[in-house]
Amino acid sequence: MAEFVSYRTWRVWRRIFPARHQILSIAGPLAFVFTAATWALLIVVGFALVYHNFLASRFIAVQGLNIWDHLSFFDALNVPLGSMMTSGEGLITNSRWLGLAMEVEAVMGFVLITASLTWVLSIYPVLEYRRSAAHRLSLLHNAQKFERVGLISMPERETEQLVVALTVDFTKIRNDLAQFPITYYFHEVEARSSLPGAIPLAWDVALRAVRPESSESIRVAGIMLQGAIHDFLQLVGKWFLRVPREKNDEALLAGYAADHYLQELRSS
Repeated sequence: MAEFVSYRTWRVWRRIFPARHQILSIAGPLAFVFTAATWALLIVVGFALVYHNFLASRFIAVQGLNIWDHLSFFDALNVPLGSMMTSGEGLITNSRWLGLAMEVEAVMGFVLITASLTWVLSIYPVLEYRRSAAHRLSLLHNAQKFERVGLISMPERETEQLVVALTVDFTKIRNDLAQFPITYYFHEVEARSSLPGAIPLAWDVALRAVRPESSESIRVAGIMLQGAIHDFLQLVGKWFLRVPREKNDEALLAGYAADHYLQELRSS
């Protein structure tokens, strides 16, 4: 349900506000709110469908209310809504089983709140790590572009460490995305902290590392980095771009950046 709601929220928001990064950054939080609201709505409607059949026979109205005036489905919605919020209700059940159901629903309301808070607290460390990794790639791009330094001018040991560090970044980013798919829709306003634009630079680093003239240790690290990026792109293509049969990494790099309206950072 979370993936269903999040994907469609992103697509609608992206279509309404194309390339407007400040507004697109709201899509992720909106997807979170809509998902939590959908969970709550399904619980309320589900219990209302149960209670509606028993309003006349198993519920009594508090003093001042006539039960026969409150037999609509709208009244049935008020019962689970009040139970979820543990607030007072105008309709009270005289059935032990329905009373138990209302108590279970109240517990589900607390569980829903706890799950939502836990979810949002788990999301932001994932976003922070992704932003930091993208920012490091942007700084590397600036070093190559403005200072004219890069893998070619770096000592072999430092080059290997850089490639291994990027591999670690992308294996974690890929697994975090698989665990928290909703983080894909948290669009970054700052281009320098946005992974969709920065990941092509990491791909270029991997391509340089696997060149025949590189040492064996650097080539091995480069192959690992290529594999980490490939696995990440396959996940993005299958789950979010909806192109599960696309195996061309360059096409997926372009599609990932285009989906967030960002330009690809490439090595000069």
